[in-house]
Amino acid sequence: MPWAVVTYSKAAAATLTRRGVPASTVYRASWPHVRQVAKLRPSAQGLKQAAAYHTRTITNRGDDALREYLLDAPSRKETAPELAEVYGWEPPQGDPPSWIWQDKLPPGTEFAVGLARWLAKGAPLTEEPLQFLAIDEAQDVQVLELAAAMALVHPEGEVLALGDPGQSIFLSSKGWPSDRLPPAWEQADETRIMEGGYRMGFPATDVAAQCLRSYYWRPPEVFSAPHATNVHVWDGQVPASGLVLGRSRYAVDKFIRDNDLLDTGVVPGPQGVLSVMSCHAAKGHEEDDVYLLPWGKKRSQLLLDRDPEEIKIAYVALTRARYNVYLAPEMWALLT
Repeated sequence: MPWAVVTYSKAAAATLTRRGVPASTVYRASWPHVRQVAKLRPSAQGLKQAAAYHTRTITNRGDDALREYLLDAPSRKETAPELAEVYGWEPPQGDPPSWIWQDKLPPGTEFAVGLARWLAKGAPLTEEPLQFLAIDEAQDVQVLELAAAMALVHPEGEVLALGDPGQSIFLSSKGWPSDRLPPAWEQADETRIMEGGYRMGFPATDVAAQCLRSYYWRPPEVFSAPHATNVHVWDGQVPASGLVLGRSRYAVDKFIRDNDLLDTGVVPGPQGVLSVMSCHAAKGHEEDDVYLLPWGKKRSQLLLDRDPEEIKIAYVALTRARYNVYLAPEMWALLT
C-alpha cells in the first residue's frame, strides 16, 4: 500500500527519512507532479549560503553574526501581499487568483503559485496515488498546502493530520486568521485528542493549558509526562545551561549584549548547553530548563488581553521544558 508522511520542514523530513520512513515536505512531495503543469522554475533564494548564526555560536556581543541575526529578523522582511491570497485559496471553491497565470510573479511566491496552478489543472499525478498520508505538524499547514497534500492521495484513501493547534504560530504569516483553528482541524471529518508521550509534567502543564484555554482547550492531564515540571520565578541570573527564550530577536540580542555572553547559540543546538533564541525559533526544540524573558509592553498587554497569537506563542515557550520553567517576574504575573 503506497503511503508517506509530509511534514513542515526539510530538517524534520530528513530525520524521519533516516528512520526509514518515506517522508518529505508538502512542496517536495508534490513538486514532481506540479512541475509538469506549472511551467515554473523556483527562484534561487533557497540556495543562498546559510547565515553565520545558523552554522556556529555567537562568539561575543561584538560578533558580526549577532548583527546579521538581528538584521535577518522576519519582521524586517517584506512578504508579497499576494502570497496570503494564494495560500488561502481552497480548491475547488471558485477559481484561484487570476494573477497566478502571469509570466512575472511577485518574489517568493513561486512554490505557492506552482501548487495553485497544479490544483487548478485538476492536480494530475505522474505516479500511483497514495493510499495513506500522514501530515505531521499539521497545525502549520495552510489551506493551499493541505489541498496539495490531499491531492496526492487516492479518493478512497485516508489522510491523518497530526499536530497541536496551540502551536500554530506560523500560519498568521501566511494570512490565516490567528483566532481560527488551523485548516486541518476545520476540515477534518473526525478529530481525536492524543494522550501521553509528552515532555512536560505537572504543575507546568496546568499553567500551559490555562494559558491557551481561551483559544483551544486541551486538558493538561492528556499531555502531562509522568515526571514533574516545576514553575519558578526567575531572578534574572544567567544560567549555565538551558534555553532562554525571548519574544523577539531584539530581546535575544539585548540579553546577549547586556550579559556579554560568549559562545551562545541563537538557533537550536546540542542539548545541555546555554542557548538564547526567540520563541518562534525554539518550536520543536526542548530542554530540561527553560527561562522566559520579559515581553515588551505592547506584547504583554496583548497577552493580558488574551490575544490568540500571543497566547499561542507563550504556550509554545512554556512547553519546551522538561523539568523546570523559570519566568521573569513580569511573565509570572501574566501567566500564573
